[in-house]
Amino acid sequence: MWYEDDELNEKSAECDDALNSKKSELLLKLSDECKVMAEENDHLMLQVKHYYNSFTCLSNYLNMNNLEGIEQDKIIEKILFLCRRALKKLEEYHQQQEMDDTELGYYKSTYYSTVVNYCNILGQIGRLPMALFVLRPVAVEQFGMGVGNLALKLTQYGRLDYDSGHRNILFYRAIQLLKEVINSKDRNVHFFARDQFKKELVNLLGEENFEEKLGEVSRVDFLHKVPESLTFFDMDDDSEEVSYREWITSQCLTLNTLNDIDYSSDVDHDPLHLPNMIVSIKERYPRYHGLFNQMKQEYASARYMIFDGMFNLNTHFSDKDVFLVNTLDYPAYGLNIEKIKSAYRSLYSLFDRIGFFLNDYYDLGIKEKKVSFGRVWGETSKLNDYAEDNYVLKALKWIKKDLYKNSVSDYKDHIDPVLNRTYEIRNIMEHRYLKVLDDSFLMGDEDDRIDELASPVTIKEFYDLAINLLRVCRESMILLVMAIKIEEDKRGKSLDKKKFLA
Repeated sequence: MWYEDDELNEKSAECDDALNSKKSELLLKLSDECKVMAEENDHLMLQVKHYYNSFTCLSNYLNMNNLEGIEQDKIIEKILFLCRRALKKLEEYHQQQEMDDTELGYYKSTYYSTVVNYCNILGQIGRLPMALFVLRPVAVEQFGMGVGNLALKLTQYGRLDYDSGHRNILFYRAIQLLKEVINSKDRNVHFFARDQFKKELVNLLGEENFEEKLGEVSRVDFLHKVPESLTFFDMDDDSEEVSYREWITSQCLTLNTLNDIDYSSDVDHDPLHLPNMIVSIKERYPRYHGLFNQMKQEYASARYMIFDGMFNLNTHFSDKDVFLVNTLDYPAYGLNIEKIKSAYRSLYSLFDRIGFFLNDYYDLGIKEKKVSFGRVWGETSKLNDYAEDNYVLKALKWIKKDLYKNSVSDYKDHIDPVLNRTYEIRNIMEHRYLKVLDDSFLMGDEDDRIDELASPVTIKEFYDLAINLLRVCRESMILLVMAIKIEEDKRGKSLDKKKFLA
């Protein structure tokens, strides 16, 4: 079996020895060797394990060296690529292979460890909402390192949330998780990690009366599994709203930082907004808050249109008596599909709206007609300098890299394939011809497609991409708010208070 492979186990031992002896250059060399071994192997799980060794060597190399700027970004891009490649192979193996209990145990351990490491690097580059979303299901399965790292990410997230009420709830949830993991008998939680979790718990509760306060912390009861997927509906307005609100919370789609840990209907509202901002007394209207209002409304409307397009069974009267030729490839037409397409376009424009916001707020000097989410991060843009002192702002740059397939390294594959596919679909819709096909039509290779003019996508992939786009837009808006809060705090400290009215 793959988990007993001698060559794999020997290489893993080499990687561990290099870490223990703190030989950073050897770690870099071993990472390249493991990547080559992964690419030359035919077995999916051996590929996964070699990719895993490769990116853990790189992560350890990064931690040992004080890299900055492009050199740091190159290493992080490669780690992200290797993690995503491993996760993709893990998914393929799970779909293709029936496993006995022993193999399933090894598989789960590998999968959970890969997710935890991937989320750690997401957290490191500031993409905390995405890290929490990906990590949460692993914590639900009671994987100790997943529970502990979810707590650490929640603590980071809470410190960035300017809403003190939300911050305290996030901290308490982190305390609950940390209490659970330090009392866990999970052997995957190694000594150094358990010690780190204990230190963070002491930091949150305080040393005074620590044991007493810890005893008063209730057990974790909020990590319930996501509700069963909704099915198509044909119901009255009241029951539709209930289903809608259950869906947006279970999919982590509300503009509410509590939704990142709580998937219940208690967080089915969208309170997120910009913090207090320092502006000239001559400014009569809060222009940034007005712009953010518009962004929120566009997001909320697009979110509902995707929900309605996915689950509404009713045929709209505008679709009746519309003659369409049978093209023999099971295309999906109708208002519901067009609603999702419209929402898709609207959501995609939110990235440029964020670029428009950043251009004005940081006075980047780009002319209004030329502003875009990609252009504000140009090589000579001073936004890059601001981002070096504001890692949440830099997280938006990492989203831009994934969205537009931008890379500073030699590997153009160092992007999120799902988010880049989202970008491709949008371009096809705008400039070419997207055909959404019923899932009962099995798509073959592009060269074998029936309609040579169309770019096909199945309904399932189209739905999944739309939801992922929603989630990344949500993440971007939350990061924007947090980045502006950090910048406003800096500006507040640098101002002469005597020049301002109380």
